[in-house]
Amino acid sequence: MIQEIFLQNIKEIQNSIYDYDPIRLEPSEWIENNVFLTSAESKYAGFFSYDRSPYSREIVDSLSPTSDVEMVAVMKCVQSGFTAGVIVPTIVYTIGQNPCNVIFVSGSDQLVRDTVRDRLDPVIQNSGNLKELIRPNSLK
Repeated sequence: MIQEIFLQNIKEIQNSIYDYDPIRLEPSEWIENNVFLTSAESKYAGFFSYDRSPYSREIVDSLSPTSDVEMVAVMKCVQSGFTAGVIVPTIVYTIGQNPCNVIFVSGSDQLVRDTVRDRLDPVIQNSGNLKELIRPNSLK
């Protein structure tokens, strides 16, 4: 009982301090409505769809801030669309709906640079007002 009252008071304080809409959509729904891919990023240009990789939807939804899942482990093959279907859309969702620090770690510095430059930055530039929320990485 006390915990419920405490949580309600915290939510009221947060709502009065922060001026943003609460998260209402599951990440996969938000991604399909907002993430736009050009022919440079995908052979399936247009709004992203989990119809081509339905197995990715559950992974993305488990990364929601409202999810009870604490850790996600994925065993997959190479070239399965994981970066384009899970990693990049989840980062974009976080930027658009739940702004916070995000760290992207990969096998090498060059791989990180290439992924950000070739996959993440174009999606941010082409997906609605996201480009106003963050400036693209400037790689030197």
